[in-house]
Amino acid sequence: MSTKSRKPRTRKEMIAFLGNHFRYDTKNSWNRSSSFARNIKIHRINFPDCATRTRAYDLLDVADAFDEFDQIIGEFARRHDYSWQITRNGRSGGYLVLCSGGKKDTGYKSYCPSCGQRNFTKVPPSLDQNTIEGFVAKKVLSHNWSNAHSYLREIRYLEGKGEAPTAHLSDDELLSLVKSFIIDLAGCSASDKCGVCGSSRVNYTHPVYASYITGSMVGESCLEDYEDWSTDSLKALVDIVWDFDKTVDEAIRAFIGFCAENEAMDETVMVPKKVKVAVPVRKEAA
Repeated sequence: MSTKSRKPRTRKEMIAFLGNHFRYDTKNSWNRSSSFARNIKIHRINFPDCATRTRAYDLLDVADAFDEFDQIIGEFARRHDYSWQITRNGRSGGYLVLCSGGKKDTGYKSYCPSCGQRNFTKVPPSLDQNTIEGFVAKKVLSHNWSNAHSYLREIRYLEGKGEAPTAHLSDDELLSLVKSFIIDLAGCSASDKCGVCGSSRVNYTHPVYASYITGSMVGESCLEDYEDWSTDSLKALVDIVWDFDKTVDEAIRAFIGFCAENEAMDETVMVPKKVKVAVPVRKEAA
């Protein structure tokens, strides 16, 4: 675990902190990109006693043991708006590495609460089809025309046949209504049905982002290389790396705490399995 208790303040301290910090590969060793890192292998962690250390080895394959650990690591990325993230690396994931990255809009607009399926289109508003507003909205969703006058001609035609609600609107007013729906319903699907399970979808209330990491070099790999950095640049990087170290320390403490209170136990889980069985042949009625 980290042993520094005071953040470097002077230029000399900042250069020494960054230049002497342990580093590890950001992705693969052959890409020669490294970053600030921490070794979190069990034998490198200071446990309070041997019993806790032994339980830690047994708990490595228990997903629940890392719930709080992962939550703390994830909070680091959210705190930095995903510009900085902590990832696992190494053959057994025994290193935590500071990586640069970001986030991008996935384009998902709605989802199904029942099965979790996401959709790139929005759910249309619920409107009474017996009103002119609902009827116009349905036509816009089904045709997806860009020319408002095309809707006007069809609606007037259907209105004359009694197949559309009476608009009681002038042509200009009906055109205005059509144009507003063309804009408001852009990107909406014809219905709210999920294509997987058939349940009703709901719209996201905010953009859905996906994070990514660049895997590029972070900082310099030699102590001397920091000599040419400005003091402001040194301080900015020290702030990030210091937060990285404090976050890793907190995550490790959470894992130690879990190991102090829990132990691994083998449990038999019955897994459903689809198998072939023989059934009598159904004979068609004569």
